[in-house]
Amino acid sequence: MKAKNYKNQYTIPLTKPFVSYDMKNNVIKVLDSYHLTEGPVNKLFEKSVIGYCDVKHAISVPNCTIGLSTAIKVLCLNMGKDPFNAKIIVPAFTHPATILAILGTGCKPIVVDINPKTLLIDYAEIEKAITKETVAILPVSLFGNPLNYYELNRIKNKFGIGIIEDAACGLGSEYNGLMTGSLADISVFSFHPRKIVTTGEGGMITTNSDKIAEQISKLKNFKDCIIGENVLFGSNYKLSDIQASIGLAQMDILDRLINYRIMLQENYREKLKNIKGVKFQETTSNGKHSYQTFCIQLKNRNKIMAYMRDNGIEVQIGTDMIKFYTFPTFVKYSRKAYSQSLALPLYYGMTNEEQQTVVNLLKQAINQC
Repeated sequence: MKAKNYKNQYTIPLTKPFVSYDMKNNVIKVLDSYHLTEGPVNKLFEKSVIGYCDVKHAISVPNCTIGLSTAIKVLCLNMGKDPFNAKIIVPAFTHPATILAILGTGCKPIVVDINPKTLLIDYAEIEKAITKETVAILPVSLFGNPLNYYELNRIKNKFGIGIIEDAACGLGSEYNGLMTGSLADISVFSFHPRKIVTTGEGGMITTNSDKIAEQISKLKNFKDCIIGENVLFGSNYKLSDIQASIGLAQMDILDRLINYRIMLQENYREKLKNIKGVKFQETTSNGKHSYQTFCIQLKNRNKIMAYMRDNGIEVQIGTDMIKFYTFPTFVKYSRKAYSQSLALPLYYGMTNEEQQTVVNLLKQAINQC
């Protein structure tokens, strides 16, 4: 079974953004209203995230990277810290945007290793990396695996630092029955097409702080914000009503979308459990994984990935690393995860037959590579 080479199409793609009648109808309603920029529909979208995540505030932004950078600046200044002298602790195994968001503020990223089982930041390594210049931890709920907030809050309270969660993949995940988005000082979601809820491009900042929510709301609407003796200049970080209408339709059925993905990952685990050398990401204890991505680890990843792509199955590396962070010995588990992680196709509407095709070809690839 060869891939369809025209338009770079695969027989089974890595993902298919969920598109419903309600999403299309919502867009038409916005177009007919002639109010295309950020407006009343955007407010409804924000309210839907507030209700779903059980958090006080949700502020939409153009993407998760902008959201993270804005959150970092605001948190640093609220804590009386100059971003250019501040350090932010971040896992080495994450999308480059996580670290680039830190660099874009003038802060210095302090990279620490991950837990090889959960693929999330190693909480013991966080403590080792904290200095007097440390302002915050920026952990990542990678692939939809929730963070352990018992450990994060213990560290936060011990050292008096903040928590900004890169929750790009985390919408719908839970820790101890509490929703991701309600647990950090500031959380930031992504609505990229690979995410469970998509607006094409887009993001959402959530917080329980009235002050932080007011500050970010000003900044995204061209209004300058005075924090202590510093001025942050406002800009245009708005999300259009067109995009918001697409996300709003998905929020109404988010639990259905997540439950389908949970069913798919259970099928994958059952079908792959006896294949030697295949390892699965472990879910955080007391957590609910939302499975934005189903990621396995195995040797010869690059050869296996090429074989599957050549035969019509779109697979991808788990996530990237900033290349100059791949060499230090203190991120050995991150380097291993980067070289061995493989994301398998996962999307709403994927059939058992399609999953079986993926598994059969993966077995062939492992045997031949």
